[in-house]
Amino acid sequence: LEGSHSHGAAHFPGLNRAGFARDFNASVARSVARHVPSYQGGSLFGRRYSQEFLPEAPDLERAFLYIALQPVKDG
Repeated sequence: LEGSHSHGAAHFPGLNRAGFARDFNASVARSVARHVPSYQGGSLFGRRYSQEFLPEAPDLERAFLYIALQPVKDG
C-alpha cells in the first residue's frame, strides 16, 4: 500500500463489488486490530471506493502504468 492510499483494478463479473468491499474492509479492520495495539476501532479508509471504467486495452494499460509508477513518481 502506498502512504495514504492505494489504487487497483478489479473485475466483478458477478456484480459483487459491494460485498467484496464490505468483506475486504472488515478483514483489514480485524487484521489491524490484531497487529496494532493502539488501534481503537473506527474507519481505516478516508472515503468509500469509487468506480472508474476501463473499457479498452489502452485504458487498462494507462491505469496499470499509473498504479505501478505512482510510488516512483511520489518518491
